[in-house]
Amino acid sequence: MVITVVFIMRTACMVIITFHSVMGEYLVGRVRDGQFEYPRLNGFLRPQHAQLMCERDKMCGGFTYKGHVGAKDKQEIFFFHLIINFESGRDAWNWVTYRPDARSVVTFSAIPNSTIETWEDKSVKALTNFYDSSDEGIKKCEGLKDKCAGVVLNQKTGEALLLGNLNVDEMVVSDMYQTFVKLNPVETERTLHTGLDGFDSYGKLNRCCTKQELNKETLEKLNKWYPRANDIKRIPCSISKEKFETEYVRKNRAVILKGCSKGWKAQSVWSMEYLLGMDGGNKDWVTDYIIHSEEANDQTIVKRATKGKDILNMLSKNKSFRIYDPIASRSSTLARRDGETDLPTDKLELLDDYEAPQAIPENLLSKCGILTNYKWSVLNTQNTGIPLHTTPILTGTWNTLLKGHKVWAILPMEVEHDPLLCEPICTNERTQDSLSTLSWFMHIIPQLRGRRWYGKEITEFIQNPGETLYLPSRTAHAVLNLDETIAVTENTLGIDALKDLPLYLMNDGHLLPKVFSGEEESQLVNCMTDGAIAEADIEEMDMIIKQVEKQCEQHPAVCEKQGLGRNFLHHNTVQERWGNQQEQTEEVKK
Repeated sequence: MVITVVFIMRTACMVIITFHSVMGEYLVGRVRDGQFEYPRLNGFLRPQHAQLMCERDKMCGGFTYKGHVGAKDKQEIFFFHLIINFESGRDAWNWVTYRPDARSVVTFSAIPNSTIETWEDKSVKALTNFYDSSDEGIKKCEGLKDKCAGVVLNQKTGEALLLGNLNVDEMVVSDMYQTFVKLNPVETERTLHTGLDGFDSYGKLNRCCTKQELNKETLEKLNKWYPRANDIKRIPCSISKEKFETEYVRKNRAVILKGCSKGWKAQSVWSMEYLLGMDGGNKDWVTDYIIHSEEANDQTIVKRATKGKDILNMLSKNKSFRIYDPIASRSSTLARRDGETDLPTDKLELLDDYEAPQAIPENLLSKCGILTNYKWSVLNTQNTGIPLHTTPILTGTWNTLLKGHKVWAILPMEVEHDPLLCEPICTNERTQDSLSTLSWFMHIIPQLRGRRWYGKEITEFIQNPGETLYLPSRTAHAVLNLDETIAVTENTLGIDALKDLPLYLMNDGHLLPKVFSGEEESQLVNCMTDGAIAEADIEEMDMIIKQVEKQCEQHPAVCEKQGLGRNFLHHNTVQERWGNQQEQTEEVKK
């Protein structure tokens, strides 16, 4: 049967989609990564094309993507064998999930390993109840509801066996057997499915980290680890902005740019002594270091604004520290406007020593005239690091290493990183209160290798002097400094975050810390519609807003309880919503 469906979009264009077989359903929400994935089909596809692929593939149970229902452009689509771990909460309202609703059963040309004996051992088979056909078995299975997970069919004899439980990871490919996995209708408030199981990339992880020393043996082990087969891609910094945007920014791909810092004063001049000696060592630097208590026999990490000369004294005594200090464009610029020109935190002159890599698209915040404190100088001693984390709000980052070597571990986008950290309850206290991330790298990383989230594995590599890492937003990462390192970095808002921005703002999110809160959000929105981003991106954001609004209409209690901020973004036409209208800004002030 052929069904033709016509979607009339608000942009007055008509999209005609022809589906073979029976059409499935699109749901607002996402399928959680890490379990029951079918990555063989993953890719940048039009949802209509992905739907046809899934309808025709007997191993496909559906797919999920970030965006809006009815998207006609290519999206990064992630396929699954089973649509079970479905999340429909407010934070997932900018995601879409497709499931072939006419398909109550997914068929695998395989057999669960645990049932092979039932067929091949005559004594076991004699005690087993079989059905005469797959149809009879499936009908019985459907009647048993959650007490039956599926049916195995012997295609040679026609006998069918009911399965009370089924682990998808135990499936063994076979020409003789077929396994029919029962799919219940998606229940949006339910994430677990009785009787079905499979390896979870977040599970079966020993998180009790032990203390590790960065000695000769450990360094040799690290050097043997890298480079790995899935080492990060490296490209010349001379790549055009257009190509970089197409191949890396819009596809959310981390990459190393080589040669960006050639000719920078920062590359040739910056050193610990040079930077920390600024203004006679009287500049303040935001510094993490350890305070030891001999009486209590413990140690504590403190974060303090510390004079450069005092940090140099620590360095001379081989004490560990890490500096992640804002080159405070916003704070220092505003202070200078008020006549304060000698603040110990003012280091604006450092901005003259480097520039943003030319290949990386301009930061939307800067492009729209929004000052931030999101530029940083980073100075570290050996065997320090930053635990697994994501960058502020929706920003991505670029990081240019000027001196030393860093080990990076980058998770695939959207991965929830908290379940992958060392567990405080069973981890050595000295490991928790440490500036080093070595224990996490040595204990957790080997367990993460080979696991997949949305079809992608963790990326590990060593960053060398002169290399610039580009990292998309919503990408968790950890760093270990193999020796003394100096870097410069910036958190930027790019077009890779545009699918998240509407929901973030509608949830009353702020572009800057609340202490700086003002009109930056409406300023950004007005700037984007004035040409800072492409019209197609504006239209896509508008469709996501409409999708969120519709969810609020269907689930009013959720929005009433949590509130729906940024009223200049919703309940308007697209022209009003994104128009540069003074009355909208005035309404926000009220």
